[in-house]
Amino acid sequence: DTTTSTLLSLISALFSYTWGLKHNSNELVDAVNHSRETLNKLDHQYKNLIDTKISLQRKLLEAQAINDLTNTLIQSASEENLLNRAASSLTKILDFDRVVIMIADSTQKILEVSAISVQENYLGNVLKSFKLDIDIKSDDPSKVSNIFRLGKSILVKNVTTHIETLNVESQAVLAATKSKAFIGVPIMSGTASYGVLLADTFYSNRNLTEEDCQILEIAGRQISIALEKQRAKEDIEKLANSYSRFVPFETIKLLGFNDVKDIKMGQGVELNLTVVFCDIRGFTALSEQMSPADAMNFLNSYFENVAPIFMKNNGIIDKFMGDGIMALFLNKKDALNAASQFQKTLHDYNKKNKQSIKVGMGIHCGKVLLGAIGYEDRMTISAVSDTVNLTSRLDELTKKFGVDILCTDEIYSSVTDKSDFRLVAQLNVRGRKSLTNVYEFFGFATDEEKKNKMANTNLIKQLATGNSQEGESLQDTETQTNIQDSVLDSLLTQRDPIT
Repeated sequence: DTTTSTLLSLISALFSYTWGLKHNSNELVDAVNHSRETLNKLDHQYKNLIDTKISLQRKLLEAQAINDLTNTLIQSASEENLLNRAASSLTKILDFDRVVIMIADSTQKILEVSAISVQENYLGNVLKSFKLDIDIKSDDPSKVSNIFRLGKSILVKNVTTHIETLNVESQAVLAATKSKAFIGVPIMSGTASYGVLLADTFYSNRNLTEEDCQILEIAGRQISIALEKQRAKEDIEKLANSYSRFVPFETIKLLGFNDVKDIKMGQGVELNLTVVFCDIRGFTALSEQMSPADAMNFLNSYFENVAPIFMKNNGIIDKFMGDGIMALFLNKKDALNAASQFQKTLHDYNKKNKQSIKVGMGIHCGKVLLGAIGYEDRMTISAVSDTVNLTSRLDELTKKFGVDILCTDEIYSSVTDKSDFRLVAQLNVRGRKSLTNVYEFFGFATDEEKKNKMANTNLIKQLATGNSQEGESLQDTETQTNIQDSVLDSLLTQRDPIT
């Protein structure tokens, strides 16, 4: 009995142990399974984190690319500079092997390569002169020209299969560039299409993705907006330059305005300016021998050669008056330099064209009222004053004395070296109590010409001021010089001050 009882106890203990072991084993299996599930979840979460990190890094890179592109476009000074910097920025930051920008020509019939950025420069020259006809018959979205026409992007992951659908010329280009895959997106704004932005791989194993396509589409829109602004700016500059040919901006600035549209009738400013008048001697008689077209061509050729001299010497051409020019200067010395260079240039122009044009010039300085003259529907900016009138009279007097340049005391007194001047007349000017001295300026003349002019200086001064002896005869006067002088000839016929 005792043995039986012991045996039963052992069997019972063994059963309990076996049952417990099985129960513990099940719990262990459950724990292992749970651990595996947890590990799988952690792996999945880790992968999600990695993917999220990669995605965020990509988004950051894209944001950086767009930010860099935007800054690049803002800082670009010209369309060429804008496109080159955009291509370089996209290649560098987004790590494409090559970026090409093709812009439509003015006829909208041809796409031309306008900018290239390449990681390996030896494959950049292949595309520099590449042009692509814009095929208006095909609606095949895989054609580059239709990216421009239809405004749809394409992603070609394998050029090998795509190349078979292209024409011979395009096949040759892709073969020469060794392109493996490429993306093409339109450079298009809401109002216009400008071209196509292309990015490809040719030496790296980088896979092109839909995300690449999306970021390039954003870049294409950014470039189109920048192009729109740049062209608008250039149009404004062209328009401004066109305006400046009729209304000099320097004149507008003298009036205290920034834009011609700000000027109103009656607005003006009083300034102390040096005025220069000049016109061609005998042009009326000369023009009678020409047809109207020939006369116009003659004047335009003449003005093209001599008129810029005023601007080069800080002058402003106030107006053209037939064959005459009226110019304004803030500085007297600039006016004299311009007049001297004008006569030298005219001499060279005559020699080159086998002509004998002579131009008289008057120079005077004083108060000038510069303002808008006319009426609301048609006005011009011009200078008016007694100063202008007197300068015009000096210009006319050059005909009487047969000289090139005449000026007043206001000019003569401002010059330190007076060796290139001589007193030739005195004017009765309305509003002035004393006579106005008139001087010939010949700083542009040759040494021999200057010597001849100075030979008669004292005699001419006596005749001009009326200080010669009352009883002196013409014969006695003439014996004082044997050099022909047009000023002397003129004064010998009239001793009284000129009115």
